[in-house]
Amino acid sequence: MNLKNSISRLSWRFSNDKRFLPNDLDIEALNTVIKYVNNEEKRQYNNHHLFAKLYTYIYMEMLKKDGSTVYDTETRRKIHNLLRMPLSQIIEMFTDELNNSERYFMFDKAKVKNGVIPEKLRYINIDHIEDMYKRSELTSAQVSQKIIDWKNQKDIELQNVMRIYKTNPDAILGNVWKYEDVVKCIESEVNNAIVKFK
Repeated sequence: MNLKNSISRLSWRFSNDKRFLPNDLDIEALNTVIKYVNNEEKRQYNNHHLFAKLYTYIYMEMLKKDGSTVYDTETRRKIHNLLRMPLSQIIEMFTDELNNSERYFMFDKAKVKNGVIPEKLRYINIDHIEDMYKRSELTSAQVSQKIIDWKNQKDIELQNVMRIYKTNPDAILGNVWKYEDVVKCIESEVNNAIVKFK
């Protein structure tokens, strides 16, 4: 019996209002459906082994991070919520993280450790800050407001990084990585991994 006939048979049997005892055809129909579902699940798992590897690894890491067990549903819920997210949203989050990494790198290069800046790095020049903002895509009013905001800030670390890296304002403003470029990189990375590991 094939799957279509099995489903028709079971549908007909279950749609009758009378109580019935299953006969050999009913059992064969049910077994055909069960066999199909099992085979389909196995085929799907085998066809997506790269996804299975990543899912398993992320699941393991999240269990460790959450301090939970496989019996807790919260970790699975987090993974499922992540899988429901549009890819564009995840790439946007990744782009933000890449830009944050650039900022952290700059702070590290400026030798800013635990909020303490070496005395020789404390020089601040407002012209550099103004120049940096003017080269960005901000309007004149936005530039003026940024400079006013900057003058009012007490964050010497950020001011120091701006002075040292006046030639790279994008890193300060979080504009090093553009969404479109990250999409291209991710597509390339994913395609390369699929070809390499399939």
